Formats: sequence, structure tokens, C-alpha cells
Amino acid sequence: MATARPSLRAEQAEAVRNRLFEAALELIETGQEPTLRAVAAQARVGERTLYRYFPSRDDFRDALGRQFHGRAGIPLCEDAAGLEGYARDLFATFEANSKLVRGLVHAPWAVADLQLTRRRRLEQVTALLRRAWPDAPVAACEAAAASLRAVLSGAGWCHLRDCGFSAEEALHHALWLVRTILDRLASLGAGRG
Repeated sequence: MATARPSLRAEQAEAVRNRLFEAALELIETGQEPTLRAVAAQARVGERTLYRYFPSRDDFRDALGRQFHGRAGIPLCEDAAGLEGYARDLFATFEANSKLVRGLVHAPWAVADLQLTRRRRLEQVTALLRRAWPDAPVAACEAAAASLRAVLSGAGWCHLRDCGFSAEEALHHALWLVRTILDRLASLGAGRG
């Protein structure tokens, strides 16, 4: 049974959307803000064309976020036992998309979004550690979460790489920190039980 092909109009619309997304990616990777005007110019289309597909700046940013999902980060693991694998996968994602990650981390226009993302990730990591070690001191879990959030982030990865660490050395550093923190929380949790 033959699958229905999309119409020519649908194919063209998809091609234009992809062109707009690629233009935004090129802007971010070169340190520029992906404003609607800049994206339209980079994609060599009129602003009206962009607005035809994305009626507002927020619509475009939401679509852009979905398009880049998985390029500049990955979802946090479900439990503390998965943190080493998470670190490996996260750093591999950063390496594969280094221009995008660096563009976002160093972009003045992205500060508000990054602050929100960082705060959410800190809350997620804190909750993950509290679930794993409910008997550990709350302050210890919060400090551990802050350390993990800092190193297991685009900014943490950039810092390690900018300090001259190779990809392998940066990952080794992150894994050492994960293991050290988890071991310490395990001993604190066991000591209070």
C-alpha cells in the first residue's frame, strides 16, 4: 500500500522552515542573536515569509527550541545511579554540537533563558539527590546538586575545554566529580540512618 506523499506546498513549507532554522543556527554559532529580522536576512527570505510560518517571536523561539532539543543538552537521568551515563551522554552531545553550545553559553541575549534553565536544572538535581539519599543532610544534597549542576552544564563543559582539557580529560573530570559526590552523599546518608 502506497503512502500518501505530502503536497508540493507542504514540502516547500517544510523546506522554508528548515532554511529558517538553519539560518538561526548559523547566527547562534557565530555569536549573533537570532532575531526575526536577522534570521530572515540570513535565510535570504523576507520577514513576511518568516511571519507566515511563525506569527510571533515566541512562536519562532518555541519552534527553534524544539528543533534544537537534544543538540545543546539532554534530559536529566531518572535516578542518581544514572548520573555517570548522563555525564557521558551530555558531554558527547556538547562535543558534537560545540559551536551551538558555545554560542548559547556566551550569548548576552540568552542570559535570562539560561538563568531560568540553570535554576530548573538545580531543582531537578537537588530532587534527584534527595530521593536517592533522604537521610543525608539537606545542606549536603543542596551543595552537591550545585556542584553537579555547574560541571554538568554547557558552561561547565566550555570552562573545562577553554582551560585546555581535551574532550576525554573534561569528561574524566566530570565523572570524577560525580563519583566523589555520590560516594560522599552515600556515606552521609548511611551515617544518619
